[in-house]
Amino acid sequence: MRAFSYQFLQESPGDCFTFLRDCFRCVQKASPTKSHEIPQRLCDLRLLVRHYTMNIDGLASLTNKRTSKEDNQPSVKTVELHGSLLQLVCRVCGHMVNSSDVISAEEEIPMKIKENPPRCPHCCKGEMRFRVL
Repeated sequence: MRAFSYQFLQESPGDCFTFLRDCFRCVQKASPTKSHEIPQRLCDLRLLVRHYTMNIDGLASLTNKRTSKEDNQPSVKTVELHGSLLQLVCRVCGHMVNSSDVISAEEEIPMKIKENPPRCPHCCKGEMRFRVL
């Protein structure tokens, strides 16, 4: 699909950002299901060390993070092969930020940005992109 290609990002960075921003807003409203808990359960049984996913919603990573390190149980390492909508990365310096720090779930226009795509808060030179391309 062209919308998820690096070519789309290079040819139409504003359109690409808008499309992925809309996807991110849908992800913000989503909740993990019972199936998202399975990798961590397998890890608890010492049957799984690493979980590979092609999903870009970040739900597997959010579900599989341990909230307490006191239980002495290992946490499954989730590898997001196609990246995640939960992070933005600068196309120049590689600086990463959480998407939710930049993009509002409710507003039509992102609250903290005036540009589409936004400029990097670190180097102020590069445009931010979702970490999925």
